[in-house]
Amino acid sequence: PNLIGIERLKDEKSLGVASAPMLNHQQVGFNNVVVDSDGKVRRSLLYWHVDGKPHKSFALQMALMYLKAQSITPQPAKVNPQYLQLGQAVFRPFGANDGAYVNADNGGYQILANFRQSPSFRTISIADVLADRVKPDLMRDRLVLIGQTTSSLNDFFYTPEQEVPAVQLYADFVSQILSAAINQRPLIRVWPQLLEVL
Repeated sequence: PNLIGIERLKDEKSLGVASAPMLNHQQVGFNNVVVDSDGKVRRSLLYWHVDGKPHKSFALQMALMYLKAQSITPQPAKVNPQYLQLGQAVFRPFGANDGAYVNADNGGYQILANFRQSPSFRTISIADVLADRVKPDLMRDRLVLIGQTTSSLNDFFYTPEQEVPAVQLYADFVSQILSAAINQRPLIRVWPQLLEVL
């Protein structure tokens, strides 16, 4: 019950990849990523509807599992019931003309990504795990993402700062949600439309 798997939803670039069949719907999150025209990732998807069916992102599913243990559950925001609120954090959806964007694709429920300058994610090899060389306390009561970082599989993305393995990108997305909900780390906001026009 504490395992979250991934699926890739069908989009313009892929026919999609189903999740592992032994996982129920609440144990699956999509790993689709929005890439800007310059090839960089600046936005994170939280929700996406496909054929009228709602789906949660892998990052959101991971964060919700962790937050539920702290009695933090998704709520309609007080400022706007169409917005997601987790703890004190309100996740305002990305608009097509937010910031420097002009008529951008704002499908699904996207937010601007607030990447950490120097991610401090601890990494260990699967070989060390299988050989029982990892202390249990290192993983107890924590979120653990399993992924590859080898360049030969070409599973990398560009952020505004650097190229990162996909697993690190998802970890950053999870961290953003948790840090906002628990520690009130600011989310990226844009000026109101009138100020942007001025």
